Amino acid sequence: MGACVKHKTEGWDGNPARILRSWLKEQGFTIDQALAEYFDEMERYCDELVDIPVETYWNGERTECTKVRVVVGKSGAPTWWCAELEGQERNAVKVRYNNQTFYLDDDAFPEDAFTQEHKAGAGWRKVTEGHGCPDYYHAELPVKWEVH
Repeated sequence: MGACVKHKTEGWDGNPARILRSWLKEQGFTIDQALAEYFDEMERYCDELVDIPVETYWNGERTECTKVRVVVGKSGAPTWWCAELEGQERNAVKVRYNNQTFYLDDDAFPEDAFTQEHKAGAGWRKVTEGHGCPDYYHAELPVKWEVH
């Protein structure tokens, strides 16, 4: 109760960021330290979730999909969305479906993105919550090799 009442009585302007910054300062933390601690905790939490099996799909059918890191290969044409990414490492989703293996980009597209749907995690969302259906955006990625 004390922090909000204290700030309000000292001319609180209603800005939660200022309240948080002030409280962190009182506790001896900087914003960077607090964020680093928060993200470390989130990383530990996510590491615990890694071992939980997730159902993955393509075209509504259960299929094997895994998160991988890849080196982008040569695109089919210089006009493809990924042509300028050749040789770069990116996160991807490896999909094994109907005796085929292909990769979906799972990173955010650079600043000049052609679509707002091309966000980090789009490939994984496609094969999990989207069940691999056309309603969910994806961008296929030519792969030179997987990084291990």
